[in-house]
Amino acid sequence: MKLTKKQLTTLFPQAGKNKALTGEIPMKFFRYFEEEIVELMKEENLMKYYRGSRVSNPTKTGICPLVTVRADARAVKIYDKA
Repeated sequence: MKLTKKQLTTLFPQAGKNKALTGEIPMKFFRYFEEEIVELMKEENLMKYYRGSRVSNPTKTGICPLVTVRADARAVKIYDKA
């Protein structure tokens, strides 16, 4: 079964007022369907951001890191690039 953008937005509805296409997709689900999701992202011109703590991403300046790395992610959110 091939995942579609509509299926992802139905399974993981967006909550809040940001511009995310989906709500938080748990990492277990993302890893299981990663090939299909990445293919969909390329076709639909989408991007992903990992959500979770930023423990493994220290900066040299001591400032709090700006992004979550995959190793620390608990979820993924998908956004439109446009």
